[in-house]
Amino acid sequence: MEKVPASNNYEGGFGVALMAKDLGLVQEAATKSKTPTPLGSLSHQIYRILNDQGYAEKDFSSIFKFLQNES
Repeated sequence: MEKVPASNNYEGGFGVALMAKDLGLVQEAATKSKTPTPLGSLSHQIYRILNDQGYAEKDFSSIFKFLQNES
């Protein structure tokens, strides 16, 4: 498909670094309100790993590419 992040090597779009930051903010708010967010926590961990492995500037949908490579 044209004009989707995957067709452009996941360049542009909403970056992994921004997603990791936003998920971190969500986790902070959840902790303060004593609200468990197990999937939010897991997502935050995965996006931090992506960020650390060079995906920081890639579109957040590059998680699919990352998970394919990990399996």
